[in-house]
Amino acid sequence: MVHGEVVQEKKLVGEVIDYYKKIGVAAVELSAKLRVGEYIEIVAGHESFTMKVESMQINGIDVEEGLEASIIGIKVNARVRKGALVFKLADVSL
Repeated sequence: MVHGEVVQEKKLVGEVIDYYKKIGVAAVELSAKLRVGEYIEIVAGHESFTMKVESMQINGIDVEEGLEASIIGIKVNARVRKGALVFKLADVSL
């Protein structure tokens, strides 16, 4: 690695516990804090996709962040499977 290089750090923040196909929403049980505006990667086996968290709900109410042990609903860009892992992405300068 070169000084000044930017790498992407991944931190496990939750797991998909349900997926609502008709509305394209994943229910995620969080193991760490997640905020609207952050980027996530959802990984299930060899399949994954990256997206920005545009909105989040808890019990049908819009929120700006979900805390550890919360169950949140987020609109997703692709179909996800129960058990998929959710990672928060962050750029880190070295």
